[in-house]
Amino acid sequence: MVRAMVMEDFGRIVARDLPRPAAPPGGALIRVLANGICGSDLALYSGEMRNPGGKPPAFPMITGHEPVGEIVEIDDDAARRWDVAVGDRIVVESRARCGVCAGCRDGDDCTDAMIYSLRGLDDHEGLWGGLCEYMCVVGGSNVFKVPVHVSDLDATMFNPLGNAFYWVAETAQVRPGESVLVLGAGQRGLCCAAAAAEAGAARVIVTGLRRDQAKLALAGSFGATDVVIVDEEDTVARVRELLHGRPLDVVVDTVPVAVEPLRDAVELLRPRGRLVLAGVREEGAAPFALERFRIKQLTMHGVSGTTATAVGRAMATIAAGAYPFHLLHSHVMGLGRAVEAIELLGPAGARAEQAPIHVVVRPSEP
Repeated sequence: MVRAMVMEDFGRIVARDLPRPAAPPGGALIRVLANGICGSDLALYSGEMRNPGGKPPAFPMITGHEPVGEIVEIDDDAARRWDVAVGDRIVVESRARCGVCAGCRDGDDCTDAMIYSLRGLDDHEGLWGGLCEYMCVVGGSNVFKVPVHVSDLDATMFNPLGNAFYWVAETAQVRPGESVLVLGAGQRGLCCAAAAAEAGAARVIVTGLRRDQAKLALAGSFGATDVVIVDEEDTVARVRELLHGRPLDVVVDTVPVAVEPLRDAVELLRPRGRLVLAGVREEGAAPFALERFRIKQLTMHGVSGTTATAVGRAMATIAAGAYPFHLLHSHVMGLGRAVEAIELLGPAGARAEQAPIHVVVRPSEP
């Protein structure tokens, strides 16, 4: 049997013992070693995100889309295609191509991708999320082998860092010498700082609140040149001071809920500057004056998730060891504490003795 944390509805996750399946045809079965938790897990659990992936959740289901696992069974074709074997550790990108839609046939984006953690428990093998002891991996997945010297915990950063490379390098196309403002000092904000540094940005400014002091203290180790404490300083005035009055080239937003940071972004960006919108906000929020946005001829990119090329770059960066990802793992919790792990990224985290940075669920933990 397999112990799994099953989301039955918004706000309700229960432990269940489920049959252990064989590897799906063309895929693999992995033993989950660790699964990272992010803000979208909280948004889904709380009900703030009611249509993940563009449609209602397929309750009941096993969530968790940042898994690191050891292959325990694999189809021969998958082993050749992925160049992996039983006993290897892998990370699994959250979207798997269907292989049959028009997008897949034309070599474009899959229009019917399977998203891990959002596939129902009653759908075929059922173990489609990382909050369980074992997980199924379908043949259309992008998987990446974890180098021997990389820890399970550091490997879980493949998703937030993959997001960062997608948002910063692929979407915003940050170029050497440019200035980048990262709104938010959480795990994704710090990863965006690293991605901007890797892209050659000359100035990388990270914002945070007074309560984010522990995170902001790490920003310099992840490529930031400056930090701004937004509830102690005027963001616009301070960024202008840091840049000697010059405007920003790029702003990458990772802040949830709050809209004021986006107003600051529009004010600080240069004409034809780029804004990457990654923070989750309520439908209908009006973050800034559209006329100001229009007159400056700004470009805004909405982003969600990552790409295979970005995840590959993330794994290579983690393996290179240039950034101290081990300092981010503030909370490592057992599978039975999955709800507590998710809730740490909400108001519960503000009350915690240690502020959460990167929370990981590790099934082997008690």
